[in-house]
Amino acid sequence: MEGSEDRARRLSERALAEADVADPRPLYRDLLRRLREVDPDGFREAAEHYESELVPAIAKRGASPVVAWLAYGAGIAARLGPGRLVAIDVTGRARPLEEGAPPPGSVVLHLPDDGTRALALLLPRTPSEPQEATVELLAG
Repeated sequence: MEGSEDRARRLSERALAEADVADPRPLYRDLLRRLREVDPDGFREAAEHYESELVPAIAKRGASPVVAWLAYGAGIAARLGPGRLVAIDVTGRARPLEEGAPPPGSVVLHLPDDGTRALALLLPRTPSEPQEATVELLAG
């Protein structure tokens, strides 16, 4: 029988592919490493949130994997520093991102209030040249 984590992984992979979104887990692993260094309690909370909220939301409650993963990444980014989320369209234009799914094909960045490097939270599988340039400039 398939466990919750396996089901969440399978549903996530399918939803991310259908949305043409790159797997955000490698980005989030890097953010979690940083969080563990600067905020061990925040890291433990993020790990617990993964187990108790993210996986069950996707595997059992039918949450949108794209929205759930983005919310998880945004939570980690917020623990690293307050900021705001923006969606970068294929032309490189940024717009504030409200809760929920980003517009299709968007790059989602967390822009820290302190002016430090942006954090990439969601990328299309094939970003446009303006998106690549924006990510390189702000998060690179």
